[in-house]
Parts: sequence; structure tokens; C-alpha cells
Amino acid sequence: MRRYYRVVFRKLRFDMVVLGESPLAGTLFETTICALSLGIRLVVLDNAYAPWLTRAFVILQGWLFDGIVLTGPSSLQMKQAPEYYCGAPPYIEGSSLEARSLLDRSGFQQMRLITVLGYEKKAQQLAVALLPKLMEHHCAAVFLVPNQDETRKLLSALPPEIEAKTLVLPPPGENLLFGLLQLSNLVIGKCGFMQVSECLALRTPFLAITYRGCFPVWFLPRAVRSFVYPTTTVSPSRTTMNAARRLLRTSADDMRTIHDGRFGARAIVADFLEQLPAARRNRMSAWPIQRYRLTCMVTSFAERIYGFLYAAAKSFSRLRTGYSKS
Repeated sequence: MRRYYRVVFRKLRFDMVVLGESPLAGTLFETTICALSLGIRLVVLDNAYAPWLTRAFVILQGWLFDGIVLTGPSSLQMKQAPEYYCGAPPYIEGSSLEARSLLDRSGFQQMRLITVLGYEKKAQQLAVALLPKLMEHHCAAVFLVPNQDETRKLLSALPPEIEAKTLVLPPPGENLLFGLLQLSNLVIGKCGFMQVSECLALRTPFLAITYRGCFPVWFLPRAVRSFVYPTTTVSPSRTTMNAARRLLRTSADDMRTIHDGRFGARAIVADFLEQLPAARRNRMSAWPIQRYRLTCMVTSFAERIYGFLYAAAKSFSRLRTGYSKS
């Protein structure tokens, strides 16, 4: 497979390889090894979860890449970054005009708005379970879903006065999505970093259904975590309900320090790529593959240690809570 990659790379004569995430295994790993051995410039796109994590990313893998592009709100970006680092805002652009027009036509303009990113059924189920209590706060809900008939069937179980305050739409274009997220008082959806970071950058709190494979919310700085609430079940507990009410009352001004308001990530990243030097940033030593494998091992080991410490802290917290109740 690696020999095949080398043949293709030599034939196509790439000027640059841009990787969609940190290349720890599989196709991304093989592509990286091939580009390294042929002296092709490498750029990686990944996520900025917190300043300390972005710094760790640069320390562990900065030697490998000619450019590092980490995406996230400004408060999550690395401070005093090197010249080969690009801190990009979330990849969402547009205006709120289309969304305002939609809300005006629907009669929702004077209500608190809940947007449900219902691309996963669990997110829809969580939202439907929360709506009867949240609607008491003079709310309206917009569901963005791939299968509108299935969602309407879920909503039909709600009282008619609640169902009348909901709108079911197919996945929208960028302008409408940007506007809905910006105008919302609360977004409910899967705990994916892209969705969460977009809402945080637009100063909208997020209630997330989380399960294996979702990004860990505890990666975020403590001040940011207060605007994201993860839950593992579609049947909301009293704690989840109280968190939803709290997030719904959160104002955009409370979240002003999370992001500096800059958008236009595509243009920012394109300019960054075009301005990279034509030659590699640094010449690799004679053992790039072995060194990269070592980097992968260290990164994987660090992730396991973080996970173990987090699980241990949660277990200790539960034990302490149970002891204090008894």
C-alpha cells in the first residue's frame, strides 16, 4: 500500500498535502509517511479545544508540519503562536436575514428560540422530552432534520399547543443555519465539536446528547464549559431539566469573552496556505517515520492518561456525594 502511495504521489507531483485531522493511523498515516519521505509540504487541520491542548499539539507534532490550522473560538486558541500556526474561527458564515424572515412568517419573532440540530434521532428525542417544560418560558422550536415525517410523528405525541410552536425543516443552507444559531437562545444537538464550537462562537449555549465517540466536553476551559451541558440519556433528569432552563436564560452578553466575533474561516485558511513558503519549513532527520511513530505513541498514551484521570475524578466525586448523603 505504501509503495502504491509513493507511485501516485510521484506521478501527480503534489505541491502540498493537507490532512483533515491528526494522522494517527490508516490512510492519513500512510499519506503522511509518503509525503514526508518525498519532501512534500504537510499541513494539518484539527480542532482547538483549549489553549493548553493547542500548545500540547504544537509541541508534540509541530516538528512534522509546515502548517498547523486549528479551528475553534478565539478563547480556545493558542497564545503566542508560532508563525506556522493558524488559529481559524469555526467554518460558518452568513447573515441572519433569512432566519429573521422565517421567524417573522412563523410568528416566532417575539419568542425565545430553541434550535434542534436533529441530524441524529437521539437529539430529536431529547428535545421532544424537554419541550413541554421549556415551552413554559414562552419558547418556539425549530427542528432541522433529514426525515421530516419521522420528526412530525415524534412531535404528534406532544399537546397541540406545544406542537403548534414547532417548525420542522430539512437541513438548511449556510445563511439560514448561521442565522438560526445566532438568533437562538438554546441549541440542542449531538455533542460534536463542530456544532458546539459554532454555537459558542455565535454566543449561543448548547445542550448536548453525548455517547461513545463524541468529543469530551471536559477538554474545554472551565469558563466555557458552563455554557455546554452534556447528557447521556434522552430521558432528561431533573438536573438536565434545570440545566436546560439555565442555558435558556443565558444572554449573549454572558458569553462575549468566548469569541472575538471574527468569522470567514475559509478565506483565512486559504490565505494562510497560499502564503506558506515554497520549501519545507525544516528538513527532516534521517528517521522521520520512526520519530512520527513515537509521536503517535506519545499522543495516544497522553489521551489514555487524560481519560483515566477524568474517569477516576468522576468516580471519586460520586463516592464523595454518596458518602455525604449517607
